[in-house]
Amino acid sequence: LTLPHSPMVLVGARGTGKTCVARIIAALFFELRLLSKGQLVEASACDLVSTNLELTFQRTASKLSEAQGGVLCIDDAAALGHGSSECGADALAQLLDAMQQGDLLVL
Repeated sequence: LTLPHSPMVLVGARGTGKTCVARIIAALFFELRLLSKGQLVEASACDLVSTNLELTFQRTASKLSEAQGGVLCIDDAAALGHGSSECGADALAQLLDAMQQGDLLVL
C-alpha cells in the first residue's frame, strides 16, 4: 500500500468531529504502515502564515517537520488561499510540495 497523493478534505460545521476523524485516519494509516509515526499535529492558518515570507516559510517548515511521519490537520485551510496574501500562497505552495514527498498526510 502507498499513501494517497490525492487531496483529502474534511468538511463540516464547528464541533462535528473533523479533528476526531483526522486522529482516526492517522492511527489507521499508521496501522496500515502508510505513515511511519501516525501522530496528529493540529495547526491553523495563523500558525503557518506571518507578515513576511521568511517567517511564513519558517513557521510552515516547523509544523511540517513536527508532522513528518503523521498527519498535519489544518483548521480552516481555505484561509490560506483567500485574499491577496502572498504569504498565504507561499505557505500553501510549501504544503503542496511537502505532500508530494511522502510519509505525511495533510488534511
